[in-house]
Amino acid sequence: MNITQAPQKASDRGERAAQLSIRFLWWLPLSPIVGFIVANRLLSESWPLWQVLPLAIVLATPFAVGAYFGLKAVRLGEPRAWAPLAIHVVFMTIALVMPISQSLS
Repeated sequence: MNITQAPQKASDRGERAAQLSIRFLWWLPLSPIVGFIVANRLLSESWPLWQVLPLAIVLATPFAVGAYFGLKAVRLGEPRAWAPLAIHVVFMTIALVMPISQSLS
């Protein structure tokens, strides 16, 4: 911020964070593709937990970043950020739990 620029309003920052959260929803169609490619290339037939944990982290990280921006937007008063926040939290949980539960069974 320069001396000549006015500080950003909270609503502008909230709108920007909501837009970023919505942009991270593009990971929804990409995550199964990336998951299958990585699982087929790197994992052995038995899916040991030490191999599955990096896969789960890679799949869940974009959802976590989107949830962060969604939460930031909600805290700054942007009402349209609730839906992306909820979607990111649900899919982040699925991306973490599904590979780990598959390796433990």
